[in-house]
Amino acid sequence: DNPPGKLRKVGPSLMRVSEKVSAEWLAKWLRSPRGFRPDTKMPHFYGVSNNHPSVLPGDQKKFPDAEIWAVTQYLLDISREHLQEAAKVQGDDAAARKNDADNLAALQAKGKLTDAEATEYDQVQRRIRLRNTPKLEDQTPKGYQANDERGRLLFIERGCLACHSHKSTEQAQGNPPKIGEALDPLYSPAVHGEAQFGPNLSQVAEKLGKTKAARMWLTQWILDPHVHSPRSRMPVTHLEPAQAADIAEWLLSQKSQDLGSEWNTLAVAQPDPQTLKDLAKVYLVRMLSKSDMNALLDGKELSKTIKNDLPKDEKELADNYSETALKRYLGKKAVGRQGCYACHDIPGFDNAKPIGVGLNDWGKKPADRLAFEDIANYIKHNYHVVESLTDE
Repeated sequence: DNPPGKLRKVGPSLMRVSEKVSAEWLAKWLRSPRGFRPDTKMPHFYGVSNNHPSVLPGDQKKFPDAEIWAVTQYLLDISREHLQEAAKVQGDDAAARKNDADNLAALQAKGKLTDAEATEYDQVQRRIRLRNTPKLEDQTPKGYQANDERGRLLFIERGCLACHSHKSTEQAQGNPPKIGEALDPLYSPAVHGEAQFGPNLSQVAEKLGKTKAARMWLTQWILDPHVHSPRSRMPVTHLEPAQAADIAEWLLSQKSQDLGSEWNTLAVAQPDPQTLKDLAKVYLVRMLSKSDMNALLDGKELSKTIKNDLPKDEKELADNYSETALKRYLGKKAVGRQGCYACHDIPGFDNAKPIGVGLNDWGKKPADRLAFEDIANYIKHNYHVVESLTDE
């Protein structure tokens, strides 16, 4: 049921990321995850010792920011396409669904598949997954006006603080109870949350924004997070839609806190066309001659013979070259090179191989091949090292 590489991934699914965040937020997040959430598990890929502008050659100093925007565009574009494709196949009739189920069962029973059968197997699985992708809908009752004060009360009473924390709960809300006076129905005491199982929600308003779409997304997430991320650890809350809308209203109405020190001043420069072309040459120089590479990046048509010899991604770029297509190509290459799909579910990388070396035969390897960093100590204890091979 859970073969290697198919277990729940560490990071959230990015299948629906286009419904969740803006391009500006995503670019800043890629540039500095801890600049937004200091305790995040996501590693820094940019601004580190091997790609900081201060250590890059002059013609490569703009590469990191260009790649960040390329990854941002790719992730948002591929997410939108995934959702559009899902909307199409969700209209399939019962006969089409039964046909796919029968084909899947037949292919699974065969064992070893030919290349054509393996392709068909992947396509059938993809259609089934797409049909199971729910459509995002506004769950707030028609005409209901969400109340942020009720939302805070529900956030505390319904156990959200068992997994999450939020700075705004550390201040009391409403009038404290007094002898002889009616109790304020929206009163809630100050509560300090220390849970770290789920993310700190003090930053959520900065991440999602305060738009109607953000409220709709967050309300749906609170009701049933598995609509957005099927393998999420967050349980179904069993709240009423109005209650979820109240909590979403409160979360998005609070000023963002606990942000990293650099977040508000962080900026990722938009790349110019020449920087994108120079970055693309890093990949294309291994596949094309200099003249053909320059011709492609100038928008000129390559011969069919040259195109047919190119790998799939490069062939798609050559067939439909534009600045947008180039940015998308660079984004996909960066996602594959940095192994983003190892921690996140990303459309198009469903069957990508794990980024690490297989460890099935690890126990059979000779010990001297497992710890290269200890080679000096190994030589010192197992060999007699002489300073010179002559008497001079």
